[in-house]
Amino acid sequence: MHDLTYARQIISVLKKALVKETIAKPVISATVYVSLSPVSHVSPQRLREVFELLIEGEKLPAVKLAIDVKEIEVFCKRCKKDAKVKEPVVICPSCKSEDIQVNLKEEFVIDSIEVETGA
Repeated sequence: MHDLTYARQIISVLKKALVKETIAKPVISATVYVSLSPVSHVSPQRLREVFELLIEGEKLPAVKLAIDVKEIEVFCKRCKKDAKVKEPVVICPSCKSEDIQVNLKEEFVIDSIEVETGA
C-alpha cells in the first residue's frame, strides 16, 4: 500500500515540475531521485514496478526512477556507540544491548528531479 502512495506522490510532484519546465523548452526525459528508509515497508523493486504501471497511463516524457535506500542510524545507550545499519534492528550491533535508540528520518523523500529539455 505504501508503494502505491509513494508512486502517486512521485507522479504528482513530477507533473508539477514538468509544467514549469515545458514553459521554456520541450521536455525530452526526466529522472526522479528518491530515498527510501529500510523501515518504509517498500522495496525499491516494488516501488519501481508500481511507478511504471502508473506512469503508463500518463502523457509524460520518458521518466527514470533512481532509488537510494538509506541506512538507519542507531545509538546504543549502553556502549554509547553510533551505528548505521541497512536492516531494522532491536539490539546494538556492537554490544548486543537492547537499550538502543533508533533515529529515523523520513521513510520516503523525493530528493530531486532532473529534467532534460530539447532546443
